[in-house]
Amino acid sequence: MKPITTINIDGETLYNFEKATLNQTINNHHTFSIIVDYDSVEAVGSYTLDDSKEWLGKSIVINFNDTDFLGVITNVKLQHNNGFDGKLLVSGYSKTILLENGPHMHSWLHKSLDTIVNDTVRAAGLTAKIKPVFKTPITYQAQYKENHFQFIQRLAKQYNEWLYYDGVQLVFGKPSLDSAVTIEYGADMDTLNIAIEAIASTASNFSYNALHNVRDESKSRGRVDGLNELGSYAFDVSKELFSINTQEYLATKAANKSEIDTFVHNEQGSKIATANVLSATSTKQGLTVGTVIKVTGAQRGVDAFEVKNYGEYIITKITHTATGSSEYGNEFEAISSGTEILPVPEVALPEAATQIATVLSNEDPSQKGRVEVQFQWQKHELKTSWIRVMTPDAGSSDNHSENRGHVFIPEKGDQVMVGFRYNNPNRPFVMGSLFHGNNGAGGKTDNNYKSIITKSGHILEFNDTNKSESIKITDKKGNSIFIDTAGETITINALKDININAGENLNITAGKNINVNAGQSIEETAGRNITSNAGNDILQTASKDIKEKANNIKQIADNTFDIVSKESTEYAEKINVQSLKEEINMLSAKKVNINAKEKSNLF
Repeated sequence: MKPITTINIDGETLYNFEKATLNQTINNHHTFSIIVDYDSVEAVGSYTLDDSKEWLGKSIVINFNDTDFLGVITNVKLQHNNGFDGKLLVSGYSKTILLENGPHMHSWLHKSLDTIVNDTVRAAGLTAKIKPVFKTPITYQAQYKENHFQFIQRLAKQYNEWLYYDGVQLVFGKPSLDSAVTIEYGADMDTLNIAIEAIASTASNFSYNALHNVRDESKSRGRVDGLNELGSYAFDVSKELFSINTQEYLATKAANKSEIDTFVHNEQGSKIATANVLSATSTKQGLTVGTVIKVTGAQRGVDAFEVKNYGEYIITKITHTATGSSEYGNEFEAISSGTEILPVPEVALPEAATQIATVLSNEDPSQKGRVEVQFQWQKHELKTSWIRVMTPDAGSSDNHSENRGHVFIPEKGDQVMVGFRYNNPNRPFVMGSLFHGNNGAGGKTDNNYKSIITKSGHILEFNDTNKSESIKITDKKGNSIFIDTAGETITINALKDININAGENLNITAGKNINVNAGQSIEETAGRNITSNAGNDILQTASKDIKEKANNIKQIADNTFDIVSKESTEYAEKINVQSLKEEINMLSAKKVNINAKEKSNLF
């Protein structure tokens, strides 16, 4: 069949072109260039881009025998050489270039991979077939300083999904492949090369789940699905040749051990996918990336030609070259059609720098002290997942299974500085909090004041002012403990009560005096004994009465026992007065009256 190549720009057919080249590859944009005689486009006598400038930004359709390529023209160049009539060089990209709007920042929370990719592609108005293998909702996914296409490339790399442009639409995820197109060496193909390569693919990856405090690890398996015979042989040799099992953290966040196993297995599959590569040149039209081909060849046998079957391959890279509309050739590379995972895009993972964010909530549903924050580039409903808060000391002990250390969780509305574990934008954590112009006052004169103030107004303040040093604890109502370092005094103030409880002993010692004052009453209660000792005197004074009550009262004086009052009265059922050594002297300024209801005995 005679090859046919047609080109259409903005709905109009381009009949006279010298050469058209189209480069197509998986995981990347396709590029094209077309050489056109200047005179076939521009009016006679023109010397610059008059009519052809209108092509810039227009859509282009290149058809190779019913296989369409849709692109967009991004460059129109007039070339003059050696005084001859000029050529127009028209070049551009596949429609995927519309995703290259520049670095962008966005995020998704608890969304599936297909939703994330659909949102990204929809922004450029690009037609796409999105059916990723990975179905689990992703807790938090950030697009960080990446254009939309770089972001999609990164997702394909991290989740080992197929990514290519089939000429008409973007494909993300392994599609249902069409039946194989037969292509024969010696008929359609001019050259045929089959190569195998030893590739290091074994690895060990680990991931840490902070919520459950679990470190999981997975190692590459000893097999890869979908390899043909040559690919399997190259894989077996590679395992023997590259025997060192490397270890690295898993770049993709995994929810559990099963996901880690899948990611590690898929990464190995993507590395070894190019262990067997078929490359060829042909005149067969109708081929593009993603096309499955069945490669055959006629080989001279003893008596006749024998048809050899090289197997089925899927094209991963192809360059089409058309010289005019009727001459065509291509050069392509292909890997085993049975491969489950394509080679991943060669795109660098973004490295996130520390960022300012605002706390939206600290009501962690798991009650682990995590917070939700919103970066300054996040708007409306965009926010992070629940992230951890760094503190100077955190852990547990034999006596405290939780919250041993510093527990200061930022409040809603606080400004915080956020870092990223492994510099991964999907792994944020709070490094600390920041004051700003509306809520910061600093340490006052000479930075002498340090303080901790809670949201309700409780204050712990340290004053390092020379000769006025102090520490003060104050609650929101004004109850306080004041340690006057300079005055060598501690003052405790309570608006109502002060309660002191001791499980055993309460010892109060003063170098000089202890003063106890009460506006009303002072009560002392002991379960057993009360003992008062004084080095000199004990003085009890009452404006009215002093009353003592006990089962027995015994008063002992080593020397003199004096009772002085205007009137002294003793009441008892029986009164005994004894002098153990000397006399009893009773003196009265007047009479001594002794009365008894019965008899009075004097011996």
